[in-house]
Amino acid sequence: MLVGGLAEAIGQGRAAALMASLIDAAQRDPQFAQMHAQESRRRRQAVLAVLARGIERGEFPSDTD
Repeated sequence: MLVGGLAEAIGQGRAAALMASLIDAAQRDPQFAQMHAQESRRRRQAVLAVLARGIERGEFPSDTD
């Protein structure tokens, strides 16, 4: 559900256009690429924390990757 919602959010409408623009900018501007990578890591860590809590609570299988 979490990943499905994310896929829907970035695959349609304004979010999809924004994501394409961000990727394009990161390919053209090294400073922007670094900022984008840092922000991506921050968001990824938040998702990993949610998954870890779900595993601890037994909401996800222990081998969830």
